[in-house]
Amino acid sequence: MLLTPIHRSGFYANEKNWQVPEDYTNRCGEYLDAYVDAVKEAGQVWAVPVIDLGALCGLYPRMDEYAHYFHNAETDRLHPNNAGHKRMASTLMYQLLTIPCVF
Repeated sequence: MLLTPIHRSGFYANEKNWQVPEDYTNRCGEYLDAYVDAVKEAGQVWAVPVIDLGALCGLYPRMDEYAHYFHNAETDRLHPNNAGHKRMASTLMYQLLTIPCVF
């Protein structure tokens, strides 16, 4: 099974340790959406289930209403906290229940 990445916003620990939000490209010029699409395509190629966490788990760090699911609303909306991980785990559980276990 493959999982897509969740949405991301900034992480700013200090001048040397920071990450940009998903509306920036990486060094290769790719947005996060390109990686999501690649995961979905790989699932099609390899005939394995894909769980789209970005679309299903309800974690959208760019909006303040979702900040309580992340480590720190001011400096770290990249890493989910316990509540965010619980939401991801619930999404995974319900999605896994839809996949046939006997063929």
